[in-house]
Amino acid sequence: MGERVLRLWARVLCALNTLLAEVFALRQPWALLRFLFFLGYFYWALIRPYRLYPKPMPDVLPFPYMLLPDVSFFAGLGLMLKGMWLWFAFLFRWEVVRYWAVWGGSFVLAWLAAAFYLWYIFDLEVEPARRALRQRQSRWVVLYRAFAPRYVWRFRALDGRVEDDASAVYWFGGPGRLQVAMDNAVVLERTGRGEPRVLTPGPNRWLPVEGYERVRRILDLRDQHLRFDVALRTRDGVPLVFRDVRLVYSIRRGREDATLAQPYPHVVESIERLIRIEGGRARDLESHLPWGNVAELRRWRSVEHTAQTMRVAFRSGLRRAVSARTLQEVLAFIQQDEAAVLVNRWDVQPLSARPGRPSPGPLFPYGPFPQAPADLLPRFQLTGLLRRQNYEERGVSLHWADMNNWEVTVGKIKPQFLQAWQLSRENRQRAAPAALNQVRQDAYLAFLGAEIQRWDQILAGMDLGTPEGREAFRLGVRQWLSRLWALLQEIQDRQIDLNEVMSLHRP
Repeated sequence: MGERVLRLWARVLCALNTLLAEVFALRQPWALLRFLFFLGYFYWALIRPYRLYPKPMPDVLPFPYMLLPDVSFFAGLGLMLKGMWLWFAFLFRWEVVRYWAVWGGSFVLAWLAAAFYLWYIFDLEVEPARRALRQRQSRWVVLYRAFAPRYVWRFRALDGRVEDDASAVYWFGGPGRLQVAMDNAVVLERTGRGEPRVLTPGPNRWLPVEGYERVRRILDLRDQHLRFDVALRTRDGVPLVFRDVRLVYSIRRGREDATLAQPYPHVVESIERLIRIEGGRARDLESHLPWGNVAELRRWRSVEHTAQTMRVAFRSGLRRAVSARTLQEVLAFIQQDEAAVLVNRWDVQPLSARPGRPSPGPLFPYGPFPQAPADLLPRFQLTGLLRRQNYEERGVSLHWADMNNWEVTVGKIKPQFLQAWQLSRENRQRAAPAALNQVRQDAYLAFLGAEIQRWDQILAGMDLGTPEGREAFRLGVRQWLSRLWALLQEIQDRQIDLNEVMSLHRP
């Protein structure tokens, strides 16, 4: 049995030796066959690690060694080395080189044309500083797409940026794998698909990036701080400048609670709104950038766009709030603790000791009535007013605002402005609901006090010990109550000033 196997194997080796001698012979009919054999080996060496076998194989073998027993492999090793020596020895003869030149020249031209087209459609030719680097990356991308389509690049998004901004997948797109940090969200775009795709973070997750799908935006989901100045005018035309306005804002988070798996909740629709708003501003910025700097444009999109959106939204809201008020009202903006002190002082202060009244004397004396504090908007309520602006349309949320540092830009305030402020203050105090209610209550109490004093005077002249005196007392009480009721009804129906009513009905 062993001898038969050896004789059979000797016949196989003899046939292979004859075939190799014919293939690698120095004759013209076999030149094309040798060239095709070389192309087949070249293509096999490129695709075998990615498509056929997961285990590594020697790079010198033109066929999978796993199909042969170990004894057969070592027995035919010398024959294979001989065939490879003949192959490389006659590969560069003219009969083969002329075919190689045609194929190689066509390949190089197609390769360079594809790389230039890829480099051109991604607008990378307008960045002179790194033009050579982008051209070299485009050539490598074409080679990998052609001969290693399953090769996957990996990159990470950290702190609102890509960890390696020189990566080819960042500039030319996938396929690849992307890991998003817990405090970031990545927006991907692909030509022809229309809507962008949002990748949310997750613990130790490598998310797939499709072919030629590029990173458009990397958003930071944490609270962001912003400082800037705002110039505006009040309702009476006085120019104001709010210096060093400080904001704390973030991507709109909705009503979800933070968890360990999602420490920074967010609303995907808000991110999509940010991307839609970005389109026009990105084109405007690109037209003003020197040489169409693509790297600067990508940096602005990833870092500055959300801040610019918040800045524009806050400025418009602050202008609406201040332009609807006079300078006197802006000056009267008080802090929350100051408002609480004033309200408490007004509540506990005795009526006779309030501003505008004389020193304590007779019960409810007539005189000037006090004026309640004007119903002005405190600063904390102004911040709340700005927080209630419709920022959801822009995809951001305002958490805190500091606007205490402001100044009037004009050197001298005109007299008409001073008159306007004084008139505005008086009208504001008269029209304030709190002031009107307080005046009405004080006038009502003063009127009742005057009537009580008048009734004391009536009682002082009556003799209740006689029937005539008691009858006169009953008639007087009825007349006084009917008169009082008629006056109160007149005040309620006509809503006239109580001071005027009391001046008409005083004895």
